[in-house]
Formats: sequence, structure tokens, C-alpha cells
Amino acid sequence: MENKNEIDFEIENEELNVPARIAFFRNLAGLSGPKLSAKLGKSKLYINKLESNEFKPSYLQICRICDECGITLAEFFADDYQNYRTNMKLFQLIQNIPIAEREKLIDLLSVAFPPKDSKK
Repeated sequence: MENKNEIDFEIENEELNVPARIAFFRNLAGLSGPKLSAKLGKSKLYINKLESNEFKPSYLQICRICDECGITLAEFFADDYQNYRTNMKLFQLIQNIPIAEREKLIDLLSVAFPPKDSKK
């Protein structure tokens, strides 16, 4: 990675599983690999090569992929990226509920969906 500026570094963290994240969000956006490649101005096989881990995308490439898939970098890099958008929608909805009503909602949800670590 010599001669790369700070912003255009390659994403190499294996724990992030960047290829799987690219495939997940590309599919979520309803884009084929060749279609996303074309939107990025790359060869037809560009996304395929990223998703098969033949080469690593740079940070700037990830930003462009996020833009084309209609997601944020926070969504892309979220620990629970497959549920991030749903969790954020729930959080936004809950913020509109008055505090007293939130307590009732918590009670209702706790009964309907008991925490996995609770014992019956």
C-alpha cells in the first residue's frame, strides 16, 4: 500500500468480511454485480472480484459502493449490518412515543418476546 494517501487506504480487516457486506448491500439494493460495476465506471467483473476477495477495495471505493447502494458508511460497517437498518427504523419510531407509553411498550414486548437469557 505504498504511495497511498490516508483517505484511499485499502480495507483489509478480515473480521469485517467486506466481500460479504458488499454482496449483501448490493443484493438489498437490487443491483447485479455487472450493473453496480457499471455504475462505478468499472469493468463488468469488478464487483465479482471484490466479492470473491480477489482484491481489496479502498476506502473511497467503499464510499462509492455505499452511495450506489443507498446506504451510509455507518450501515456498511455496523457490527450487526444485516439488521442495522431495521434497528434504526425501530429506534426512530420509539423516539416518537411518549416516555410513559414506551414503558408500556417495553412491558408488552417483554411478555410477547421474552429475552433469550430469561428463565421461565
